[in-house]
Amino acid sequence: VFLTLTTHSQIQKKVLIIGIDGVRSDALQFANTPNIDRLIANGFYSPDALSNDITYSGPAWSSILTGVWADKHLVTDNGFNQDDFDSYPTIFGLLENQDPSINTASICHWSPINNNIIQGVADFMLNVASDEDLSNETVSYLSSQDPDCMFIHFDEVDGAGHGNGFSVDVPQYIAAIENVDLLIGPILIALEERPNYANEDWLILLTPDHGGIGTSHGGNTIDEQRVFFIAS
Repeated sequence: VFLTLTTHSQIQKKVLIIGIDGVRSDALQFANTPNIDRLIANGFYSPDALSNDITYSGPAWSSILTGVWADKHLVTDNGFNQDDFDSYPTIFGLLENQDPSINTASICHWSPINNNIIQGVADFMLNVASDEDLSNETVSYLSSQDPDCMFIHFDEVDGAGHGNGFSVDVPQYIAAIENVDLLIGPILIALEERPNYANEDWLILLTPDHGGIGTSHGGNTIDEQRVFFIAS
């Protein structure tokens, strides 16, 4: 999609969706996150969004990527025993159906997103073994390729929550959030250093899939459902 300016230059609209698994909204506010704060300062931010009331990653990421709840996409757990992505395709399915020349990419730490939700529809898909690998691969792709819509998924905050607790009172959980913010920094630099960046209009969306309570999630308490949403 192009917006033609009076100078006859063409501004390319592009989207980067950053998913961070399992970040409670109050924990984001508590943690030291200068890179995410910069995105907030340059856009819209709500600390009071709500996840799907089935707060497992499978149905939650399915809802984020399709725009409908579990009663339509039919994913109700992390087993992916059923889905209806034919009727309710992901954003990648919609884009590729509209215009196959649109460059779509997805790089994920939690592989079921690519394997079971996106299902090969994106032009480029990569599963990685760590959040650090995710940051490095995203930097490489932004620096060498020309994505129009890109999704990336960080997973280690959720792991810290399961291992130690989803709470502002758990140092390991807060440290994991702060580490992801550090890993987002090089991604933003790579995006801004793209050769054609002056002629690109990037929308950066950032959200988690769910919160948590104790060391788990999956229910419909406010601590599990409350998430944040950033459009920068």
